[in-house]
Amino acid sequence: MTLPPQSRALAKTQRIVREKHDARAEATRSSIVFSLEALYVAALKDGRVIDADFYKKSILSMYPDWTFKGEQTEK
Repeated sequence: MTLPPQSRALAKTQRIVREKHDARAEATRSSIVFSLEALYVAALKDGRVIDADFYKKSILSMYPDWTFKGEQTEK
């Protein structure tokens, strides 16, 4: 079954909007997690266990699927 040109154009526009939204959501998540992980690692290094626990719980409250992969260096 073929779609009329208007329906194809609408489907294409919806796909592009969805892809941009997904990319923006992933960028936001990466930024938030990166910042909080840096604070988490710094707190652990300084022996501030309560602060580290707070940062970890903050990340997990926003992203329950988050797992700490260790300290990573930025390329």
